[in-house]
Amino acid sequence: MTTIETKLTPQQLAEAFAVMNSSDQAEFFGHVSKVVEAEGFWAEQQWHYMCGHIEKAEWLTRIDPDIARRAKETLMSMAAPLYLHTLNYVDGLNA
Repeated sequence: MTTIETKLTPQQLAEAFAVMNSSDQAEFFGHVSKVVEAEGFWAEQQWHYMCGHIEKAEWLTRIDPDIARRAKETLMSMAAPLYLHTLNYVDGLNA
């Protein structure tokens, strides 16, 4: 068996993700978690690291300003359901 390694650009990975159905996208995040943990991080830790990275000036100066804005907006959109779930959980505890 031959193994071929290739490097995907962030744009190529985004394009592949965009054409996945919801089930495949959910499975993708499961694989992301598994890979991140195999590298010695927890998925949540990597998520927080990425959040901080988006705010760093050196990254912002190396990337298209539109992509930087979209990265921050998308990150916030992806975090919103978790925030809502947390609020609902806390409300349930206080009921």
